[in-house]
Amino acid sequence: MSENRFKQLACAAIDANREELIGIAAQLHAHPEIAFQEFEAATL
Repeated sequence: MSENRFKQLACAAIDANREELIGIAAQLHAHPEIAFQEFEAATL
């Protein structure tokens, strides 16, 4: 697979899951955890 094709597939996957990814980012931002103690983040 060419690098360009890989980028296209990655971008398509990100676009298809945009709302879910934004929600996860908001959850992580709202509930920060200390490194190696990420219990809530691990469940997302």
